[in-house]
Amino acid sequence: MKPFDIVVVGGGGAGLYAAMEAMKTNPALNIAVLSKIYPNRSHTSAAQGGAVK
Repeated sequence: MKPFDIVVVGGGGAGLYAAMEAMKTNPALNIAVLSKIYPNRSHTSAAQGGAVK
C-alpha cells in the first residue's frame, strides 16, 4: 500500500476543495480522498438538486 501524506475523509464539496487546496500548496504531496458513496451522490450534489455535469 502506498503511503499518503494527507487523507481527506469525505468526497463532497468541502473534502474535494480541501484536497485541491492542499495540492496547490505542494503538488508533490500524495493525497487520498475517501468517500463512502460516489461523489456525484454526495450531500453537496443533493443540496443542489442533484445537478451533475
